[in-house]
Amino acid sequence: MESVPCIQASFLSGIRDELAKSQAQKIYICNAMTQPGETDGYCMEDHMQALMDHTGSFAVDTVVCHNNAISEKLINKYKDMGASEVKIRDAKHSYEVLKYDILTFEHDLVRHDANKVRIMMEELINRKGRS
Repeated sequence: MESVPCIQASFLSGIRDELAKSQAQKIYICNAMTQPGETDGYCMEDHMQALMDHTGSFAVDTVVCHNNAISEKLINKYKDMGASEVKIRDAKHSYEVLKYDILTFEHDLVRHDANKVRIMMEELINRKGRS
């Protein structure tokens, strides 16, 4: 039986306070696929709302979503497992939304590619003209 850790409200409050104070660029890399039984039917905005509910609306400056084409074969494989692709629902957001090639499909799985994510993060962190 899997145990679920209990996170105290004071702990989350401390994280929320630190995020609010931080001048660091806050980047969230959105899930590529939903998790059966956990995020069924979620779009990117639903993931962001859940994050903001726990950390405050200031939690993220930039959301990164993938721009990869997932094959119909993989879409169907994940559908059979109760998962679906996380998509962007709305055109406008209170945070920056960027799309990058950040996925790998090795072993017929949809996963974030560590090297692609590293390159993307370096690019975002080193953007010129960042305020």
